[in-house]
Parts: sequence; C-alpha cells; structure tokens
Amino acid sequence: MTTVLFWDIDGTLIDSKGAGRMALEKAARSLTNKQQDLSQIPLAGMTDWSICLAILAKIGIAPHPDNIASLHKLYLQYLPSTLAATQGQAIAGVKEILQALTSRDDVFSLLLTGNSEAGAWQKLAFYGLDNFFSEGGFCQSTQDRKAIAFQALSVAEKKLGSIERNKCFILGDTPHDIACGKAIGAKTITLASPTYPPSILLAHDSWLVWQHYPQPATFLKSIGLIH
Repeated sequence: MTTVLFWDIDGTLIDSKGAGRMALEKAARSLTNKQQDLSQIPLAGMTDWSICLAILAKIGIAPHPDNIASLHKLYLQYLPSTLAATQGQAIAGVKEILQALTSRDDVFSLLLTGNSEAGAWQKLAFYGLDNFFSEGGFCQSTQDRKAIAFQALSVAEKKLGSIERNKCFILGDTPHDIACGKAIGAKTITLASPTYPPSILLAHDSWLVWQHYPQPATFLKSIGLIH
C-alpha cells in the first residue's frame, strides 16, 4: 500500500523571509493608495481567503468576493518581486528528502496548503521545488483548512484508489496542520518554530515534532518506508 505525504508549504517546504506579507502589504497599498502595516495580522497556517478577509477588514473595504479577488490578484502580481527581494530559501534538508522520495514507487507526495494554487506554484518554482509535486489541495474560496485537507485526500484517492489512513502523513508547522491531520485521519509531523515550539505542537497532538529535518534515511524510517 502506498504511503501518502501531504505537504504544507510556508514553514514546511520554504522560508520566504516574509515575502508573502510584503506582497500583501503592497497589494493593500495599491487598493488604498496609502502605506499599510499588516504586521499584526497572523499568517501562519491561515488560508489566503481568510488572510484577504482580515486585510479588507483592517483597511475598511467591504469583504465582497470581488474585493477579495482584486486584493489577491494584486498579491500575486507583487509576489515574484518580493520573493526575489527577501532572499528566502527552501527549508534546510527538505530538498534532499524530496529527492530521496522521488526514487521510490511506494510513496506519493502532494500539497496541502492554505495558499491559492497560483500562489503555491509561484513560491515552489522560485525555490526550485515545483518539480517534486504535481497536484494537491489548495485554498479556492474558503477559510477552512479542513476542507482543503479533504480536497487533498480526494486527489490522492482518485490517483491511488483505496488509502490506508495509517500510511497517511501531513507535514506541517502549525496547529492548523495538526487539525487537518485529525480531520482526515492522518498522522501529522510538524517542524517546530519560535512561533510554535515543540510544547505547543505536542499539546495539539502532533504525532511527531522535529526541530529540523533529519537525514533522508531517518525520515524514511520515521514514516515506515525503511526498517
């Protein structure tokens, strides 16, 4: 039976050094013609839809779907330049793990992210990780990460057929990712951060918490692919 890995993006695959927030601030400035400070709006683990709603509320624009779409379109326009400006990077060790996974036929990796599909591929392409993925679950028009988890699960089931839940793992970095795992019956492995240290992630029932990615062989052993 194939092992299925659902990967979050920000904080799990990449560290953009604030490129997303910078692009959102530029987008909000374009809508209002004045500088916007969005530093108090939480982004970690949130969907693009919920982030846009929070920004519109802060800048005093009605949360109409057309306004959400306009803000998000501007965000996507600014994202390439902010990714280049902030000089972020792929999370240390993750590319080696993804390369090790591509050589196996008993594992399937896909995305499970609060990013829109367009934003997700922009970020992954910039850091050279897009070739490791072909599909997944993305934010379309929802604030609910669990709905995206079920979307990703449906993608996996259409490709693989029956899936054993004990062979499903979510790779993330926030309690939102852990909630997604609980929703679809997957085990969640999280990367700790200053925002979400191990104590918080374990309190939310993360199956495993890492301070940083292990060597590929240790990763494969952790998810039962080698013994």
